[in-house]
Amino acid sequence: MRVVYKYALDAEVTQTVSLPTGAIIRHVGPQNGVMQLWADVDPNTTDREDRTVMLAPSGCWIEDGMTYTNTIKTIEADIVLHVYVR
Repeated sequence: MRVVYKYALDAEVTQTVSLPTGAIIRHVGPQNGVMQLWADVDPNTTDREDRTVMLAPSGCWIEDGMTYTNTIKTIEADIVLHVYVR
């Protein structure tokens, strides 16, 4: 059985997030002024894996090996960010 968990992100272009092994990232977006990542996870998994998340503004170089997830527009700052993960 899997559940959806959310993880708060830092205000950095590129960061590492420790997720349960096998997590499937479903969405990244703002919630109450904080950038969040939502992922399907197995709550019984104790193993962790580091995933790289990139919040790239338009015109930013995308690191090799990154996979597009979604595009978000922050309401507070009226900024568009393109989300990539590895």
